Amino acid sequence: EGVDELLRAGVAAATEMAPGEELAVVPSKWLEIWLQGTESEPVGRGPTTVDYSALLLPTLVDVEGREAPPALDPFATWDGRAKVVPVNLLRDTFFKCGSREITLFPGELSTESISLGRLSSGPACRAMQGLMRCTRELVQLAVYLRDGHCAEDPQGGAKTE
Repeated sequence: EGVDELLRAGVAAATEMAPGEELAVVPSKWLEIWLQGTESEPVGRGPTTVDYSALLLPTLVDVEGREAPPALDPFATWDGRAKVVPVNLLRDTFFKCGSREITLFPGELSTESISLGRLSSGPACRAMQGLMRCTRELVQLAVYLRDGHCAEDPQGGAKTE
């Protein structure tokens, strides 16, 4: 199938998405190469590998030696390493192109486990929100000091001497 036909099918699949349908996380680099039509491996070289390792937090092991499930680095979407697409578009269009085979790396990932809901880590997202809030406050303080307001309280309070 031609790339144009696949893109049309992808647009149709995206517009038919039911409200609340799951979203999937994909590496931006792989998606960009796929959309340009240069991603496919030559025939006979085995399956195409989609590498998620740059998008995941380091694997944590509990005291009993069990590994935590893979978790998305919250900075991955913020800094552009990851994109979010509808699951049906990924599964039915991107991953199912003719007789192609797709493998996900690391190997414990599957098309079900790359959904945004499964990869998202609540504690990691809350930590990132706190970090962003602190960073914003530090930048506000730096701008306030830069502008010569050193003796004034940046929160609008009384001057301090």
